[in-house]
Amino acid sequence: MSCVVGTLIVNTAVAEKAVTVYRWQHPDGSVEFSDESRLGAEPVVVEEPMILPSVRAVKNTTWGASVGKFSYASLLIKSPLAESSFRNEAALSILVTGEVEPGLRRGDQLVLLVDGAVHTEPGRLTTFNLPVLERGAHTLQLELRSADGDRIKQSESITIYVQRNIARPKAGG
Repeated sequence: MSCVVGTLIVNTAVAEKAVTVYRWQHPDGSVEFSDESRLGAEPVVVEEPMILPSVRAVKNTTWGASVGKFSYASLLIKSPLAESSFRNEAALSILVTGEVEPGLRRGDQLVLLVDGAVHTEPGRLTTFNLPVLERGAHTLQLELRSADGDRIKQSESITIYVQRNIARPKAGG
């Protein structure tokens, strides 16, 4: 029942475009607002909420102009370290961690390349679990792609080594 009443109140507020917030003043003179009432708070009805346009919609500003010239400062593989060796059990679960500075923009995605081939579908994660790799040297590289699939940036390629013991039959057995 309270859920229905709450929904009706929210729907009524949205329909009227009015919102109630609560205001109170701290002993140091600072003022605080909240959507929840508290002791000593005064209700303030906001008849028409202020809606500002997105920064990207604002043209002819210094900040807006720099959006088109955005570039990533760095893309790198943090782990494993280049020239790392993985033996036996450790080679069964290799975790690759990447770093993008600044963080990924909306729509941009990462891809992990293993030995030059795409290991994962493009996504927004910066950690990847490698499949079980054959013995030997393997190259790893991160690729940053736009929403259209265009290559934006690539990390440096690193080489890792997978080593496994070979079971050999005992002599005379």
